[in-house]
Amino acid sequence: MRSTLHAALALALFTAPLATMASDLSYSYLDLAYVGTSVDKVNPTFNGAGLRTSFELPYKLFLFGGYSWQTANAYGDSLDVQAWDAGLGWAWSATENLDLYGKAAYVGGKADYYGFSADDDGYSLALGVRGAIADRFELEGSVTYADLSTGGSDTTFGVGARWFFTQHFALGLEGGFSSDATSWGVGFRWDWGRNPGTTSGTGSSALPAAAAPAAAASSMSLAQMCNLPARVDQAECLGQIKLGMTHDEVIRALGQPTASFSGGEVLRYDERYLHFDSQNRLTRITDHPAP
Repeated sequence: MRSTLHAALALALFTAPLATMASDLSYSYLDLAYVGTSVDKVNPTFNGAGLRTSFELPYKLFLFGGYSWQTANAYGDSLDVQAWDAGLGWAWSATENLDLYGKAAYVGGKADYYGFSADDDGYSLALGVRGAIADRFELEGSVTYADLSTGGSDTTFGVGARWFFTQHFALGLEGGFSSDATSWGVGFRWDWGRNPGTTSGTGSSALPAAAAPAAAASSMSLAQMCNLPARVDQAECLGQIKLGMTHDEVIRALGQPTASFSGGEVLRYDERYLHFDSQNRLTRITDHPAP
């Protein structure tokens, strides 16, 4: 009986859905999901709920943790499995909309069945890739190796997709595939750290056709009004740059700077100095390089 509990617990820990977290992608979020696990040649399927969170730190580091509870009816009694993890991750921005990340975590869990219980713990290591393919959509893939003190070791391949129906709220689908089990999750994400520059619009214009000439005239007037000597002032007036933009976004808008200071934390464009924080976000525009 105890060996059966350990096996069920190992499967829950090995096949937990993506606990993700890119660039402009956020690592500060809270997830609530329905989760399930199907074990090869074994009935019934485990079903339950999962809660997880992540908190972004400077330099693309992030703390993360999660808890899941799943249950199955086995021979007329309930087999309950709980699993949890907590760890530290780091992401590297390959492009503006694509991150590679690594994670290390402590994992643990407990299984209960018919008056018996078993627990197990260990560690997991993961590598993954996450990217925004459009304003509203994100895709993710990962490979996770877990080693438990009693349940042994296994490798899980994870995939996920997420649709943001507003700037900070999303629906997601996820799956995990190990040697003898498959897990899935359908959930809701509150992403409070998502970059304001990552829009959630449809990308189509809501302006009626009859208003197009007026809009064109307004654009011409704005361009004339913003015809300022300094290109930074001109770009700011036109809304091409704003506080909160990333280092790469500013360079795309203004071109290469005249000079760079403090490892890229300060960029000079003619007589203007653009200051960035530790997360490469624009914080100030001044006429001097001093912090």
